[in-house]
Amino acid sequence: EEVGGFGVLLAMGHEWSPLDKWQTSMELLANEVMPKVEDLKY
Repeated sequence: EEVGGFGVLLAMGHEWSPLDKWQTSMELLANEVMPKVEDLKY
């Protein structure tokens, strides 16, 4: 049985300090999360 696809991922950030932690978080999102949801169709 299939479940509906994936449409939009919204990421918000309020605390951008320290910058290195924010950059690491965005890199993990881009390199680890996004490839895993790439094949989900909406």
